[in-house]
Amino acid sequence: MNFKDSWVFYFCSMHFYVWLCTAMIRPIVYPFLYPLLFLHHSDTRCFTVKRTALNGIKQIKDTHLDNLEPEIKEYRIACDTGLYFRVSPTGKKSWQVRFKDDAGKWKWHSMGSYPQLSLVEAKLEASTIFLKLRNKEAVLTKKEILQKTVVEQRLNLSSLMYEWLKTKKTTWAEITIKKETQSIEKRILSVFGDKDFAEITRVEWLDFFQNLLRSEAIFNRVKKLVSHCRNAYDLAEFRGDISQNPLNGILKHLDKGSKGNMKHVEIAELPKVVESIRSYNNQHTAIALELLV
Repeated sequence: MNFKDSWVFYFCSMHFYVWLCTAMIRPIVYPFLYPLLFLHHSDTRCFTVKRTALNGIKQIKDTHLDNLEPEIKEYRIACDTGLYFRVSPTGKKSWQVRFKDDAGKWKWHSMGSYPQLSLVEAKLEASTIFLKLRNKEAVLTKKEILQKTVVEQRLNLSSLMYEWLKTKKTTWAEITIKKETQSIEKRILSVFGDKDFAEITRVEWLDFFQNLLRSEAIFNRVKKLVSHCRNAYDLAEFRGDISQNPLNGILKHLDKGSKGNMKHVEIAELPKVVESIRSYNNQHTAIALELLV
């Protein structure tokens, strides 16, 4: 019996043809079947998916993004108009919006991490950003926001005053530094601390020191505070932050008033003061205060 006419030959031939057809069809069919298997699997968390598996998918979902595997280089996937899903080599996933600024330059704006910010939430936030752009509102990148924050902090009066106080550490005693810092914080920074010192006008300073002088009635104290602020502004002028010191010549426009150092108790008020001291809950402190009186 000829081997070619035997059932063994036919069986082997059929097996070979099936294998050959499968090998030829597999590269064509698998790219379409694999995403479908991924989409309908009951627990997609056990999958890691290459980004090429999403090429044929028109509508990206969270289930697609959950399992995207990182690559050697960072890559992005477009999820909507101007909205991109970024995957870093470490596996970190986040959202970005791409747009052109007023100069026509492309910019990336980071919105947040995934999955903390879902696909739906990212689309809503992206639409808000594009609405701002249509209304000619500024949309700052993270780097620009950080730079703006640094500049704002540098230009507020608190930063300027503390920077100026540092220059006095070599010439003032520690107790003087502490005393003057407390005075500046209590009277100046509590009012102007968060403001841009370049935007505080001469009139604002004049009204402020005039009211402070009239309320405390101690010209020497207010004069010292004016001197501190004026010297701090000199530092800002030297740095180029301002072109002119707004406190120059302000003292001649203030009411001179009393030149005493502290408010004092009138003799007629002494009995009441002693009575208040004796009723103080700390006996040792009360005795010490009464001896001072």
